[in-house]
Formats: sequence, structure tokens, C-alpha cells
Amino acid sequence: MKSIRLVGGATAIALVAAALTAAVVLATANLIAKGGAVTHVYIASSDFNSTTSSTTYTDLPGMALTFSVPATSPAQLIDIRFSAESACYGGGASTNWCTVQILVDGVPAQPVDACGGTHDFAFDSTDTGNNTPGSWSGKAMERFAVVQPGTHKVKVQGAVTDFGVTGTQIFWTGERILAVDEAKSTSLTGTNACGAAGAASQGH
Repeated sequence: MKSIRLVGGATAIALVAAALTAAVVLATANLIAKGGAVTHVYIASSDFNSTTSSTTYTDLPGMALTFSVPATSPAQLIDIRFSAESACYGGGASTNWCTVQILVDGVPAQPVDACGGTHDFAFDSTDTGNNTPGSWSGKAMERFAVVQPGTHKVKVQGAVTDFGVTGTQIFWTGERILAVDEAKSTSLTGTNACGAAGAASQGH
């Protein structure tokens, strides 16, 4: 635990206030999206097992949805959820993980860490080589986007990091489900860290 040494009345108060302000700034959300009642729900599921050892993103089987927003409709907020049984193993003793991204019309949905690179999000981990093919567990992630009238495609992709270039790291998934809730978008404020918009607002 860190301690604060008081250095005198007003000075001490000013230092504490500055520290609290800094903490609030660091905790501020980059993007805030608001919408109305859910008007449509889209679901895709796939119950067979799949593996990949690719270090570039590849489509996860069955994890794609296409939907249309009528030309007369306003912008729509979509909330996207993906979950699966997962095992991430192999790749030696390096700090490897298995990563997932959700694309809306080919663009990563929010939040997306442009600072950390495209493989920044760890959906599962090899636990520095300690995980095995039997290290199954349920995993989940959630993303969002604002889409304009037109036809849109949502899909999920997975990859491994394999920093040691062993060719042995495996990302196993089973019982996958992709769910999209659609609602009228009422507001979208803020910007993504590092200046990447991602699929915060998509139009066709």
C-alpha cells in the first residue's frame, strides 16, 4: 500500500486533489453509445469442434451473420456477443495467447486497442505453456458498432500469437455462439484511444 506524507495544509490538499483528478481521467470511457429498445435479435450457433494454428485471423466456423437496415431507418446500434468453449495450448514456454476479433463489414468492432496491435485482445491463454488439450473453459467477449441503412455482415475470427514461431500453438473452440442485438442509436460520443475509429460507426 502506498502512503501519502502530508507536506502542509493547502499543499497537501492540492496534491491529493491532483492525484484524484488524474485517476478520474484515466478511468474515463473512450466511447459511450446509447440506444433505444431492442428491435431485432440475430443468433448464429455452431456446435462442432474447430482448431486453428494460424497467426493471421481466420473465420471461426459458423460465426457469421448478415442483416439489413431499411433505407428509411435511422442509424442502428448493434451489441455483439460471442462465447465459446475454448482451449489454448502449445507454443512452448512463451507468453502466448489465443485472440479473437469481431468484424462489422470488415472493420473491427469496438472496443479495439489500436495501440496494442490487431492481436492485442487475449480471448484465452496458453499459461506460458502449462495448458493442455484438456484445458477447456467457457470464454466470452462483447463488442458494439453503429450502422447506417444497408446490408451488414458480422463475423468472428480467431488466431494464435505463437511468438516462438513453433508452429505448435493451437486454438480450439466448440459450442460457439454469436448474438447481435439491434436498437435505434440515440447517441455516440468520444473517440477511440490512439485515434482508431474501428467500427464505431459504419455506413454503406
